[in-house]
Amino acid sequence: MSVAGQSWSLVIFCYNEAGTIARVITNALAAGQHLAQQQPYEVLVVDDGSQDGSGPIMDALAKQNSLIRIVRHPKNKGIGPALISGYQNARYENVCAIPADGQFEIKELYPFATFGSNEVIAFYRPEKTGYELYRQLLTWLNSFLNKLLLGLAMKDVNWVKAYKREQVQSLPLSLKSSLLESEICAKLKHQKRDFKEYPSEYLRRESGQPKGGSLKTLAAAAKEFLKLVYSVNKYRLKN
Repeated sequence: MSVAGQSWSLVIFCYNEAGTIARVITNALAAGQHLAQQQPYEVLVVDDGSQDGSGPIMDALAKQNSLIRIVRHPKNKGIGPALISGYQNARYENVCAIPADGQFEIKELYPFATFGSNEVIAFYRPEKTGYELYRQLLTWLNSFLNKLLLGLAMKDVNWVKAYKREQVQSLPLSLKSSLLESEICAKLKHQKRDFKEYPSEYLRRESGQPKGGSLKTLAAAAKEFLKLVYSVNKYRLKN
């Protein structure tokens, strides 16, 4: 572990978050400076087909600061493809994807400015404040099936994590839905990566509408669950 710090790529995935995107980018820039110390860092914003004015806001900020890069999807593709674009385009040693809705307190990363080459920093939400009952049930079901069928016992596979960039970019990924993080974590667990789990405050949404529990997102995830099980077990057999 280098005392001089480690380089960071902070990925922000955004779909129609005009009310919070400027603040989240600004906070990410401050966090990058704190985390990287004397090492390079970047804020990589994935615009997943936003139509509410988020795009011009992030473009204006990028013109003012060369540390901000924009990756744009012409049409909305969903959380999975947005994360893939962020992870694949990241340049630096540590990569962390955060939502543009402002519900993750990015300063929670500060104690983990440097972490081991075999580690994954995984945050979990002790209480998912504001979740409707059906989303709580679906979250529980997802956790149960991950543990039963994938051997993936994590407190909150769908919340914020910091990886080593090479860990994620070297994985063969096949999913296109919000189950992508389950695929990543299950395959990294098979590699015997050391997952460190820490509680995270789930901040109240200040504007916009939640996307993770939309019928479109849930239908895509349900359709891909068998594909997830097949992909993970195929990977285990090959490795």
